[in-house]
Amino acid sequence: MTSPFREIVRGLGLSESSKVAILRVYGDAGGNRDKSNLALGAYVGTVQEWDSGFYPLWSDELRAEGIECFHRNKMEWPFYGEFAEKGWNKEHQIAVLGRLHKIIRENTSGGCGQAVVNDPFNRLMPEAIQKQYGGAYGWCVLRTIVWFGLFARQYDDWIHYFFEAGDHGQGQINQAIKELYDSPKYREMFRIASWTFASKKGPQGVVQLQAGDFIGFEAYKAADNYVAGSPRKQRLSFDDLLRPPPQDLVMLWGEESITNWLAWLDECNGDVIESLIVKHSDVAPSLDQK
Repeated sequence: MTSPFREIVRGLGLSESSKVAILRVYGDAGGNRDKSNLALGAYVGTVQEWDSGFYPLWSDELRAEGIECFHRNKMEWPFYGEFAEKGWNKEHQIAVLGRLHKIIRENTSGGCGQAVVNDPFNRLMPEAIQKQYGGAYGWCVLRTIVWFGLFARQYDDWIHYFFEAGDHGQGQINQAIKELYDSPKYREMFRIASWTFASKKGPQGVVQLQAGDFIGFEAYKAADNYVAGSPRKQRLSFDDLLRPPPQDLVMLWGEESITNWLAWLDECNGDVIESLIVKHSDVAPSLDQK
């Protein structure tokens, strides 16, 4: 049986080696409007990696657990929804996460997590920039596209983006990517081929979207700890999931990193895109990995 993902990429005329990025947002997108931060998780891989490698292995895990979707936040103790109903315990959680992390690590080319702390973002980020790129959601999308796009350009690749349909932030996401795509210069520079919105579950669900939950969740939890001023060590699940940078990268946009970036923006004469291109990997501090 042909997967929904395969049906979409076939309609786009993609080859097995075409690059596809899967993105998933956290925060308001999940309906949690009282949260102090939000995050975006993204993985990029070839059609072959996503469909021939990731899809059958992930589908087997879904069937084995008897569930429709691995909602990463619901898989945390004390467990929620169907994970609680099925009597999950810590031992089972660790085993399942270990297998899912391995599927992601071995069947994607790279990952990117972007986390924004809402209070300093709303206070410090110029209103014009928020309007142009769609607020905090759009900022996460913009930073991810720059990160993936500049790497793709090195290898003369183009990237097709998949987002989850129905998210609260879908309008901001669409605004950010359209702002870049509508510029022939930036469309080529960041190798944006196309973008589409799809469901991550159900008969026509693109289950590959579920992968974005995992790095997005870890970025979100890192921002939570930042807001709380927590001295706790890096999460074990973070270390297990992420490969060494630059293959995988998580960036946190809080008070200090936004302030530093705004100072750098002044040096770039207010050119937002130029500021991200030149600095590329160090406009926000990445979290220690491995």
